[in-house]
Amino acid sequence: MFRSSMVVPILAGSIALSMSMFVGCETTSGRRGPTPDVVETLKTDASNELTVKKGEPFALDLPGNAGTGYTWMVHGSLPSGIRQSSKPFFLPDDPDRMGAPGVMRFVLVGEETGEYDLAFEMRRVWETDEPPVRRAVVKITVAED
Repeated sequence: MFRSSMVVPILAGSIALSMSMFVGCETTSGRRGPTPDVVETLKTDASNELTVKKGEPFALDLPGNAGTGYTWMVHGSLPSGIRQSSKPFFLPDDPDRMGAPGVMRFVLVGEETGEYDLAFEMRRVWETDEPPVRRAVVKITVAED
């Protein structure tokens, strides 16, 4: 038996479920928290190298457009000596223009000294059987001060 009082909770649940598909593609018109001293824009479809200080946050930016359905995500899991400081988020080049290109920002912290390889893939989260449309690889060296 269906009751009209069930419509609002069902509708709210449906909206929440559909929005959860876009969890790695949050958009923000301003900055989220303090900007790390090190912000590196990665070259896509190429290898990148970066040296960071142990314990200090750093950001990796990857070019994209939040309106396309494609988003950058870490391929596999983060290396054991690297931790994610916040959820990835999108920074548009022009926050006042709908659909503006920008960068997907990953804020990370190197917790243990060493060298770590990290790979990113651009894909649609619901297309699990499709190959990524772009990749970026970065070798991160975490050093003492």
